[in-house]
Amino acid sequence: MIACRWCKEPIPRGSRKCPHCGEFQKDDDRAKAKKNDVEEDTSIPSGMWVPMIIIPDIAFICGIVMMCKGEVVKGAKVIGVSILIIIIKVAIRLYALK
Repeated sequence: MIACRWCKEPIPRGSRKCPHCGEFQKDDDRAKAKKNDVEEDTSIPSGMWVPMIIIPDIAFICGIVMMCKGEVVKGAKVIGVSILIIIIKVAIRLYALK
């Protein structure tokens, strides 16, 4: 048994992760775990495309809610696409009036 680098609790020699605090013992393992945590799915959910095209105002509000829930990148993408679709729809309506 050896002491954990972080919580100093006894762990089996050669353990990669402490069962008490959950921290990796090697810096390489910690870096890999941190890199994997950062890489999250930031694509727009497939269920958001229909509301964005049909009712972009509601999709804009959904994007704000997503950002408030912590999905900042996804929410920003939904808001951006919603604004773009609103601009396109306004341009089409203005063109149809001419």
